[in-house]
Amino acid sequence: MTEEKKTNIQNLEGGDLYFGTLRQQEEILAQIEKTQPLLSDPIETITLLNQYSKEHKFYKRLQVISKNFPLIRTVRGDGNCFYRSFFYKLFEYLIETRNESEINRVGELLIKLRKELNSFFDPFTMQMFCDEVQSVFDQIKVGFVITPDPEEFDWGFSQNKNEKENEKEINEKENEIKKEKEQTNEKENQIEKKKEKEKKKEKEKEKEKEKEKEQEQEPQPFTKEKLIEIFRDKFRSSSIIAYGRFVTAITLQKNAGLYGSFLTGFTTIDSEVKSNVLPMNKESDTLHIHALTSVFLENYPICIKSLDGNSETGTDVQFPSEAKEDPLFYLFYRPGHYDILLK
Repeated sequence: MTEEKKTNIQNLEGGDLYFGTLRQQEEILAQIEKTQPLLSDPIETITLLNQYSKEHKFYKRLQVISKNFPLIRTVRGDGNCFYRSFFYKLFEYLIETRNESEINRVGELLIKLRKELNSFFDPFTMQMFCDEVQSVFDQIKVGFVITPDPEEFDWGFSQNKNEKENEKEINEKENEIKKEKEQTNEKENQIEKKKEKEKKKEKEKEKEKEKEKEQEQEPQPFTKEKLIEIFRDKFRSSSIIAYGRFVTAITLQKNAGLYGSFLTGFTTIDSEVKSNVLPMNKESDTLHIHALTSVFLENYPICIKSLDGNSETGTDVQFPSEAKEDPLFYLFYRPGHYDILLK
């Protein structure tokens, strides 16, 4: 390194280094958003072999995994991949199996978690995230799409609407006055008014018919395709991910004695939560996964097929480890990233 470059680095203040790194992270995330979908369609798992040389230790392991799981649904590698994969597959499982006991269990759990989240965080802030997850679950439970009532969401539009209606009424009155001045024949005015009334009646009838048609239509089923639409919606999927991060945070904090022993150095549960759990786009480690799955999973575990480890076939990790039933679903782990395996 030249003396000039050394001097430039030494002259940089801490803030400059921080914001320089932050800009780099933002640029990387922007590139990821352009090139990677939030949730892909299933592709052949074997296509991932192109990312590794034949001499790479992951190559043989990936070959073995691709035989048992020929398809994979890739997830955007933005640091939120575990939460996105976990909640998508959990909801998909409930849709496909219609497991009544699991649906009831998750329903009761969501009610309990809302209360706990409200006690740890600002209830007003939590409402949006809890409502989003509850909305998805409610549609899964009843089996059809629930359209939100627009009257429940009033952000001041009603006031603007009233103002426009008042302006419209004023304009109509002014037009009537002008017409009366311009027209000399009262009979012609009466005929025009009758025509206007008839038009209004016809429009009202058409509106009533449209409402009747909407009521007659059968409710739209809530399918896996509808779930995919939600998880491909950046705002809605981000709300679900944030919810998962909040649940993970309070689980770690409530069980600080248990989880704190797994932290290294001078890291505390509080600092771990603030630095790596609550912020979006932060990767999930084993500690976070254990915390979240211990809350949402009971009898049925998930299995993570990992390329890490010394085994030629990779490593299988089950969460919760004590669950006895077959896994609900399988995730695929490469260092720093999770995808969804499909049989």
